[in-house]
Amino acid sequence: MSNDSTIINQDETGPSASWLATPIWIAFGLILVTLATVGTVSYRSMEQFASNRWVTHTYIVIRQMKALLETSDEAVSAERFYVLTADQSRLEPVATARSTGARLMRSLASLTADNPEQQRRLVELQALLDAEFSLLEKVVATRTQLGRNSAISLIQAHNAWELTARIHHLAEAMIGTEDELLKERAHAEAASARLALRVLGIGAFAAFCLVAVAALYVRRTVAHLRHLTQLGSSGAASLRDLSQLCASRACCCSRSSTRWARA
Repeated sequence: MSNDSTIINQDETGPSASWLATPIWIAFGLILVTLATVGTVSYRSMEQFASNRWVTHTYIVIRQMKALLETSDEAVSAERFYVLTADQSRLEPVATARSTGARLMRSLASLTADNPEQQRRLVELQALLDAEFSLLEKVVATRTQLGRNSAISLIQAHNAWELTARIHHLAEAMIGTEDELLKERAHAEAASARLALRVLGIGAFAAFCLVAVAALYVRRTVAHLRHLTQLGSSGAASLRDLSQLCASRACCCSRSSTRWARA
């Protein structure tokens, strides 16, 4: 009887426990794989956010180019004002134009080091700016020494307006190139952000579904095990009753045999 009960318990608890454990481990393994995939894809997507550094870089280049144009325009305006009025109080932009322009050009050369086309344009722009600043200084000196008419003649002789227009054209071409880069990098950054959000959303939903399926499976399996346990207990009780009945009948038969033998 004891052996039969032990056999029933082993048959029902052993395989059932293995049946319960294996799919649960598989489910949790899938959850871990899902989370690892989400984390990997998200990390790679977040790496794309490094493009934000390039977006900022592009904004800096554009700002520096505009500052360079402003330096040139302010110097030209100060020179023209001095030619007309001989008022030296507004000559500071002319005096500082060369140093300020040199500082901005060094900064731009460093910022656009990865762009050969922009580097080529910077070389050309540097030559135009040097020519313009030299002409500004000559015009101011001529106005001081020889008067307004001589200064105006010098401006006309060197076609200063065309020189300024070429500087603007070249600088605006550089700004246009940076604007295109800015659009491309901003688009890549937005696409990366959308991908990261999409992967996170799908991954979270998949993990939730796997957890829900695993929980449902565990619940149903536990109920099944409980049912099997109840069946096992009922079977063991039936065997005990049967064993007791057989033992009782055997005892009765033995007594009857003894009485017949005595008779």
